[in-house]
Amino acid sequence: MNWQTVFDLETAGYKSWYWGVWPLAFAAIGVALRWKPAFFQTARKKRPLKPRDAGLLLIVVGLSFAVLICTETFADFHDLLADLRTGKYQIAEGVVTNFHPMPYTGHSMETFDVGDAHFKYSDYVVDAGFNNTASHGGPLRPGLHVRIFYSGSHILKLQIAPN
Repeated sequence: MNWQTVFDLETAGYKSWYWGVWPLAFAAIGVALRWKPAFFQTARKKRPLKPRDAGLLLIVVGLSFAVLICTETFADFHDLLADLRTGKYQIAEGVVTNFHPMPYTGHSMETFDVGDAHFKYSDYVVDAGFNNTASHGGPLRPGLHVRIFYSGSHILKLQIAPN
């Protein structure tokens, strides 16, 4: 059978890096507070924290969270990639059953079964593995014949059988 690969962790790469960008916005505001404190001056005389000190705090907190988030998400990606490359995964092959799509707005996970294996994921949950729901253009549908390479609850590779 000639399988169509629709997701492969190895070719998808590290896709969670952007979560570490958000805390950098706080660091950028902190830089502005440190180097242009007059821009943030108000008529209020008493402040618990001066703009320059608040700026330093935002820089430290923003950079710390960015490093923490990127370190954690990259470690997850690296571990799953190692599982894929060394064969430390299981394979589920069969028809997608018990498919419950995630609503477009989220608020629940997309779930389905293939044989005895149960899978759940969401576009709104940070995951190095496959997490593209049907409501956001994902390929999975009920009755589809698939082959899934997975480690724990993470989908490392997803293949679909030709029609």
